[in-house]
Parts: sequence; C-alpha cells; structure tokens
Amino acid sequence: MEKDIIILAKSYKHSPNYCIAGIDINTGEWIRPISNNSLTEGAVPPQDIKYSDGGEANVLDVVKIKFIKRVPTAEQPENYLYDPKSYWQKLRTGSLEEIIQARGFDNCTTVFSNTYNRISESELPGKSLLLLKIQRPSILVDRFYERKKISLNFNYNNMKYKWFQVSDIVVESCFNQKDYGNYLLGTEKIAVFSLTGKYKDNYYKMLAQLFNTI
Repeated sequence: MEKDIIILAKSYKHSPNYCIAGIDINTGEWIRPISNNSLTEGAVPPQDIKYSDGGEANVLDVVKIKFIKRVPTAEQPENYLYDPKSYWQKLRTGSLEEIIQARGFDNCTTVFSNTYNRISESELPGKSLLLLKIQRPSILVDRFYERKKISLNFNYNNMKYKWFQVSDIVVESCFNQKDYGNYLLGTEKIAVFSLTGKYKDNYYKMLAQLFNTI
C-alpha cells in the first residue's frame, strides 16, 4: 500500500537513526513509518529517508511511501512498516497551514491522559501523536548527573506541563549550547508531541517538533 504523508516530525531515535511522523494528506490520520529493526525499536536509518536523487526527507515534505503493513502497538497504534526496498518519493513541499486548515489540531483535554510528563500503561490513550497549539512554552536547560538536560515547560488548555523530554533536533542542538536557565519562547507555538515506548513501567511524553509560526 502507498500513502502520501506530510512529515511533521523528524527527530533522533537511537542516533543517527530517526523517528519520523506525519499526517496522511488524504485522510488526516497520523502515520509513523517504522523499520523492521527491533534493536533500534523501529527507528528509521538515514539511508532509508534518502530520495532517489540523493536528497533527504525533511519536515513539511509531502512524500509518497510504500508500506508493507500496519503494525500497531498498544502505545503507538500509528505504526506502519515501510518497504526498505522502495525509495520515498517527494511530491512537493507542504505547509503547516494546509494541515491546520484541512483537519485542525488534535482534540484532547489533556496531553496524553494527564498533566505529568509520563503515563502508566492503564492511562494509554489509544494515540501516540498530537498536533497542538501551546501557550507560554519555555525550554529548561538543567543538569542531569554530568550532562545537560533539555526539557519543555508549557501551558495547554489552562493547565501547566513541566519537564517534557525534547527530541526536536534543532531545539536540542540550539539549547545544548546555552547556559543553564529557563528560556521563554514566546506566548504561543505549534508543537508535535509523541509517546515513547515503555521505560521502567512508564511511557514518556516527548516534544518531537516545535514550529515557530502557523
């Protein structure tokens, strides 16, 4: 089967591999392309997101991908196994505006079942990807043992959220260069959130992609 998706998140997962997520431009459903490599939890290796002309798939590319089958899990029901023998085909460059106009934001009262940065198995919401408009986002640069830890704080639906892990490549790279502190990013941003697999009995909430403008 083939699907045309607009890529809305491209973040590192078992670097240099990627976690890719997008929305089917025909149905509005979330799609998470995964590889068949169980050692990297289905992460997508760099060579698999290369186009036939050598270019690399990026955020807001509209791409045609050949999938073998849908492979949902309890925590990530959007998973689709792609065919590694077929090139991804770039159709055009899309925009965040067209997705928002076509399907709007995801409808949820809280970000993945509660206001914490993680959920238990009993709280799994039946989805692992969200496109949301958030308020007062800030990046906290803190110390975790001997290394820097980058996390997101924000408001959504008049509730506060703290210490979301950051896998957005640009955000993580930028704030790893900054001094410790809390950096306000403005009054409002558009964000893609993702759930991880299970880690010590919990599933953690990630900032997968942060957009500067609508």
